[in-house]
Amino acid sequence: MSTDRMGLANKILTSDDLFEIFSKMNETISRYKKISAIEESRNATLDYSYQEWSFKDNSSKLEFTVDFYDNTNVKYDKFDSFLTVYNTRLEEIKRIDVYFCLSYDVTQEHTKKFHYHSINLYITETDLSVSYNIDDSDNKVEEVYNLIKNKIVNAKEKYDYVVKNKTKIATIIALAIGLMPAIVITTLGIFVPQLKELYTRGYVLYPIACFVIAFVVGGTIESYMLDKYFKHIVPDKKYAYYDANKGKSVYKDDIEKFTSTSEILIGKNVNNVECRTKIKEAYDKYKGLVPIEVAIVLIMSLVIFLI
Repeated sequence: MSTDRMGLANKILTSDDLFEIFSKMNETISRYKKISAIEESRNATLDYSYQEWSFKDNSSKLEFTVDFYDNTNVKYDKFDSFLTVYNTRLEEIKRIDVYFCLSYDVTQEHTKKFHYHSINLYITETDLSVSYNIDDSDNKVEEVYNLIKNKIVNAKEKYDYVVKNKTKIATIIALAIGLMPAIVITTLGIFVPQLKELYTRGYVLYPIACFVIAFVVGGTIESYMLDKYFKHIVPDKKYAYYDANKGKSVYKDDIEKFTSTSEILIGKNVNNVECRTKIKEAYDKYKGLVPIEVAIVLIMSLVIFLI
């Protein structure tokens, strides 16, 4: 028995990917069991010494053992029963163990040969490992094995643009959201004599006030919009050092740990791709506003300074 993670570290395997793998396993088992049933019917009238089998089933099976977050554990040997749970309770699933076994005899020209293939999948929210025992003399499970391997090889990166650029994305969105109300609030300040006098004393005071208000207003709104998405996909923090000047410990993203594990979209990770999509959509929507708003700030700064 060989065990392999197939290079899954720092990759995302979706629930659809898993569904395709499970379905291929079930389709393979079903196809060969049908062949066995047909050949059994044909050989039923023949003496044993004259029987020929391309596939005589010997307890081939596909089983799923599912651990749920409510601390229950259920084994499924019927694919349809498992599929019902998979489609309706995916967010509740903590772990899936899959046992795929193709066991059979081949009899040709009075020569009988036994074949056994097995593939075990151990699936959690942060890992998928594959244990397999494949008979090299027959390729009946090659499609299943290759599908698993291809899904992993072609999986998207976990530490992707959205995660790497969290600070940049949050800053741009906060600025875009906060600048327009900041421009309005700061401009209304010219009707307050004391503020108007400050603005006219230094041309940098107006834009500084704009950006300060923008980050306060925009940062609050941005946090409300995006924190619920970011919290599911960003690395955990780890201790970095103690800042004696501030009198507190400093923590940073644990990138090494983050990239050493994978992201399997079951349980708490079910909506992680959607979280990334929503963050990216928000970023693409707001980033184009920033240059326009900054230009307005600069123009208004000049106008107010010249008043």
